Amino acid sequence: MLMTVCLFSYAWGQTAEWTKDPLKKPDLWAKVEKDPTDSAAWVSYYGKEWTAMTREEIEKVTSWKFQVMLSILAKHESFIGFAVNPKEMAEDFYIDDAAFKEIMSNVSGEKPSTASSPTTTKKVNKAMMRKDLASIEAIILAEDVKFTELKKNVRANFTVIEDYYKNIFKEFGIEYVYYKVKYPDNSYPEVKWVEDQDKKLQKLKQDQIAELRKKYMAK
Repeated sequence: MLMTVCLFSYAWGQTAEWTKDPLKKPDLWAKVEKDPTDSAAWVSYYGKEWTAMTREEIEKVTSWKFQVMLSILAKHESFIGFAVNPKEMAEDFYIDDAAFKEIMSNVSGEKPSTASSPTTTKKVNKAMMRKDLASIEAIILAEDVKFTELKKNVRANFTVIEDYYKNIFKEFGIEYVYYKVKYPDNSYPEVKWVEDQDKKLQKLKQDQIAELRKKYMAK
């Protein structure tokens, strides 16, 4: 059976066993296990709308979603023709919602709905992906309200601002170089330094969005 690579995904890594109700909400977890492609079920389980989640939260919930999908596939190994083992799955193994639904449709013996043509379905899927991506892009580009307030008075809040930069750059895997390290004699305006760091962050965010578009947007 042809396994399609997902257009947008986060690596869930190699785990010793499948994730099982991490938030201890058995009734809601049962719903996501019943249909892990149900976006609304994940919103109910996590207690936040997708657009209200941070990038880290989206990664976490998406990781749970993939593990639930794979755990379901593991129950049908004889049908799908390969073993699904959490100890052996590579980090670059992904499956998108459409592929998962297609496999489960075959497992259950159900025939694809004839209500819409493949072309119509493809258009709908693309529209949904663009909507989801727009929300994720907004999250990436958004700036913490507290951080924005701090930057209104750079001189008074400079130390705290730098700590914010340290944490943000760390999320991108970059070590932040403090102002005093580069300019021990204070020869560079602090306000200009903040502007420079914001430009670097915007570049990092735009690069991340461009990478997501490559993975997420259907051709």
